Amino acid sequence: MNRMTRTTPRTSGRLAGSALLAILVAGGPTAAHAGDRPAGRAGVAGGRSSPPSGPIVFAAASLTDVLHDLGERFRERTGVRPRFHLGPSEALATQILKGAPADIFLSAGPGPMNRLETAGRLAPRTRRDLLRNRMVVVTSARRPAGIGTLADLGGAGIGRIAIGDPHTSPAGGYAVEALERSGLWPVLRNRLVRAGDVRAALAFVAAGEADAGIVYATDARIESGVRIALTIPESLHSPIVYPAARVADGPAPSEAQRFLDHLSEPSARSLFARAGFEPAGPAGSPSPASAPPPEERGDARAGESFVGPLLISIRVAAASVLIGLPLALLCARLLTRRRFPGRLALETALNLPLVLPPVATGYFLLLLLSREGPLGSLWSLAGASLVFTWEAAALAAAVISFPLMLRAAQVSFASIDPRLPAMARTLGASRARAFFTVTLPMALPGVVAAVLLGFARSLGEFGATMMVAGNIPGVTQTLPLAIFTSVQIGSDRTALGLCALSVLLAFGSLAAIRLIEGMRRPGSGP
Repeated sequence: MNRMTRTTPRTSGRLAGSALLAILVAGGPTAAHAGDRPAGRAGVAGGRSSPPSGPIVFAAASLTDVLHDLGERFRERTGVRPRFHLGPSEALATQILKGAPADIFLSAGPGPMNRLETAGRLAPRTRRDLLRNRMVVVTSARRPAGIGTLADLGGAGIGRIAIGDPHTSPAGGYAVEALERSGLWPVLRNRLVRAGDVRAALAFVAAGEADAGIVYATDARIESGVRIALTIPESLHSPIVYPAARVADGPAPSEAQRFLDHLSEPSARSLFARAGFEPAGPAGSPSPASAPPPEERGDARAGESFVGPLLISIRVAAASVLIGLPLALLCARLLTRRRFPGRLALETALNLPLVLPPVATGYFLLLLLSREGPLGSLWSLAGASLVFTWEAAALAAAVISFPLMLRAAQVSFASIDPRLPAMARTLGASRARAFFTVTLPMALPGVVAAVLLGFARSLGEFGATMMVAGNIPGVTQTLPLAIFTSVQIGSDRTALGLCALSVLLAFGSLAAIRLIEGMRRPGSGP
């Protein structure tokens, strides 16, 4: 298995890369063939055709490395190559329930599997418990914190604590359960950074963006950037069992059954043990009770509340306009009134966020603003961190919406007769006074349109926000992120309600822009 180095540039890249993986999972499971390895492993070589595609395996992200090795062995023995779709277990279960083609489901907890079984989506008598795991507390290997007991997480030296999102990752549910049973939940709930899955949580700790993390022991073993501080007693959470089953009506049932049986063979158990997993017991044994879902534990219930995401969205959108509008006005004035070398290059660069994927923009922001980045390192000198805060969400939204504000302001300034501010200058007004008393009032409808465009675009921002601010309920979870979470956990009613609210906000913003455009063209009609 490839290990990540501990050098500072690679650490920043690892954090951003993991966040990028989280966004890819957000759009759907991450697909990988069993032979997708560096040169020297499985693949097409010497003119030979690639192995036939085999069963589609939806599996928890914590099984990534060991499943690649198991798939490679299966391919060598049978000539059939499994295809793995990896991600948070709850999200994968929801996608299967929605009709995603899958042959096998391996869940990091009984809860997601129970959902499929209740819905009749499992092939009869194929469910079995494969593995067990443990929960551990990890800290950065470069900046280890003094944690000897779980209670030490509440100390003054511990700020953010990374966990998987309890709504989509069973690991997050086990972490919350352990904190509740230990009595630490009221103290630590506002310090939690909820990552898309365990691998993303590990990357946050390794990069120093979280002081500690609560993750699976097997994942902690393969991450060189963290150290295990303690193992959480099993009495503090439900048994961590990985069930596996064949999905009913899968596209390759016979190959799926062969691979499912392969997972229970002695050679597979040896690989699982080498990765740190423990055997779950006899095949087909009943699953232990899963960790209660967040809704039943009185959690913050991300996606179930309309008010929280709405208020955060409005605050983030308003702040993004305050950040971006002054710069947009300055740049628009410069680009409409002056000709200078490099003008085209500057204008193109300023409009890049309009056409770049928001995820790519968020990736660059994360590199800049993380504690190891050039801007984040300066920010950390004040003892603060910018990423995973609502301020980071506002900055990301400001960058994404900036080109829209710039274009609206440019059009408005270009429509003003340049002789009018020149006349003010001849009457003794300074450049600044001519701008604020003549140019800006005449351009006011366009400026208001720029504000509304920027505000509306910021309300809908998802990708860049997810990258640089995360999806933290009550802190950075905006309406788009709440919709995503609701869909991932199968809460269609909540998702529809949040979508309806988003439509109303967008409709109001666009209607206001249309009215302002009518003000700029008297007699043109609405």
